[in-house]
Amino acid sequence: MAHTLLGGAGLLKTPRWLIRAAIVVAITATAVVVTAVTVLSTPWGRDRLVSFALQRINARLSGELSIDSVGGTLLGHLRFDGVTLRDQHGDVAVHVNTLDVRYRLRDLLARRFVLRQVAVEQPNLRLVRASHSSTCLSREKRSGVRSP
Repeated sequence: MAHTLLGGAGLLKTPRWLIRAAIVVAITATAVVVTAVTVLSTPWGRDRLVSFALQRINARLSGELSIDSVGGTLLGHLRFDGVTLRDQHGDVAVHVNTLDVRYRLRDLLARRFVLRQVAVEQPNLRLVRASHSSTCLSREKRSGVRSP
């Protein structure tokens, strides 16, 4: 027996196999999302994700960002301990004992990087005056044109 999408009018008959297939796809998609969130919420999954993010960040720096440990949950609150940013010579440019950030997951899923709260404990910065034509941590290539 076929079901109708528009009530008793019988205008669009939907075969049972199509309805069953749609249900199976919906259940499978839900299971995949729940499994991914569950795995990423474990310390192992969180560490793997942070390691991946650090590789991507460090590829854009001429220095190196490192994090000793990560706590919290990916669903809205992370705590980073031992955050160190080194310049291209290996010297520590920034060290923070603890960086605590809160955010909304839906902002990240929408590709918006919005931090709702940031707490920094014991920051240490090493400031060095650089020439106006260079930055110490950026890998951006500059043209030969200099601004006055």
